[in-house]
Amino acid sequence: MTALLRSEGWLVLAGTIVAPPIVYSAVPGGTTVIDLVIRAIHALTPSPAASPSTDATIGLLVALGMDQVCATTHTETIRGGGPGCALYRHAARHLRDQLTGTVGFTKAELDQFERLMQDPGVLLRVGSNVTLHARMTT
Repeated sequence: MTALLRSEGWLVLAGTIVAPPIVYSAVPGGTTVIDLVIRAIHALTPSPAASPSTDATIGLLVALGMDQVCATTHTETIRGGGPGCALYRHAARHLRDQLTGTVGFTKAELDQFERLMQDPGVLLRVGSNVTLHARMTT
């Protein structure tokens, strides 16, 4: 991509970093269930090949002759009952056989997870969006 840029041309990259969940708010005992089930969903869900860290990408762009490299990370929370938690609720339902058989969750734990993903008192973060832009030197 950098070979196709003109002098002083800009390269813009964007992506999502999936990270272990951070639960900011949940009923007592809910934090552990949310954390374990979401980690298991990520482990069972096919994902693209591991991408380099933001710092490694910046280093590579500088080595390729880019300057004014800037990375911006945007992190949002998702709330129980909202669309983000609905995705995790549906994923857990879809992967239920694997989560109980392979991973070892009980039906009660997965039922609790489903209730938590519908509870507006739940607030968590599961990833960040990264935008990176860099200018080709003259």
